[in-house]
Amino acid sequence: RYIRRVIRGVKNVESPEWLKMRLAAMGLNPKNALVDITNYVMFELGHPMHAFDLRLVEGGKIIVRNAKEGEKFTVLDGRELTLTENCLVIADDKKAEVFTVRPALIQRRCAASYTYASPIHGEIKNKTENTDLPASEKKCSAIFNMRRAYYKLRTHEESASATGFTDDKRVSFRISETNYDSSVADKYNENVLFVDNEVTPLPPVKITHPFGLNGKWVIQDTENMVDLYFEPETDNRRLNSILVLRADYHTIFGTFEGDLRTRDGEIIHLKGFPGIIQKQYLRM
Repeated sequence: RYIRRVIRGVKNVESPEWLKMRLAAMGLNPKNALVDITNYVMFELGHPMHAFDLRLVEGGKIIVRNAKEGEKFTVLDGRELTLTENCLVIADDKKAEVFTVRPALIQRRCAASYTYASPIHGEIKNKTENTDLPASEKKCSAIFNMRRAYYKLRTHEESASATGFTDDKRVSFRISETNYDSSVADKYNENVLFVDNEVTPLPPVKITHPFGLNGKWVIQDTENMVDLYFEPETDNRRLNSILVLRADYHTIFGTFEGDLRTRDGEIIHLKGFPGIIQKQYLRM
């Protein structure tokens, strides 16, 4: 359900300091009063919100629809995305103003995830030396993921992510399985494959480790799009326990082997492809 309301006589000013501090604590950059209020309420209630300037809405009405397969969308930083029919677009008569992710149906809660893959360049520092990444963007790749969610009192998650090059193609993916997945995971999940600039939404998967955390992991779906194996090399564990709060995180580095299928049917073969599996348990 999408609800709209027109509020007139509003003066957009700078937000008060208390609101800026609370947004900053949630990892958001304060903008102005209208934007900050909608973001604050969204996190407080778990319901996505957005404010539009009615003077700039063509035709004076908001249209909520599914994107057309292959529809182009330009985000605020100038990048152009290619949408699928599973993407939700909020638009007016002439243009798409906002691109949003549908909230997962998690017992009246919501979860939103943003995943971005791109070339990268720069410098990595460790305790003993500086390591320069190759200057050419063709040599380095990165994948970024940001999530905001209302978690259950006991949360389990296992996720696999990797980025790199194979057959001169930049390949990145992020796949996860959690105990707070959507009740209709076939339609709403955050699994995604990037091949160069093309995005392929992936189906829900099963992630298992029948030989223990340090043995071979298996990642498969039921639609023949994901068939991967993961060989661990190192496991970095962080365990925190404060009163009733307990957090147990495993970050396991290793290599992937197997196949991924794009939405066009192209099979991406991976062999010795470096990546990470994260196993997380959170009790509150």
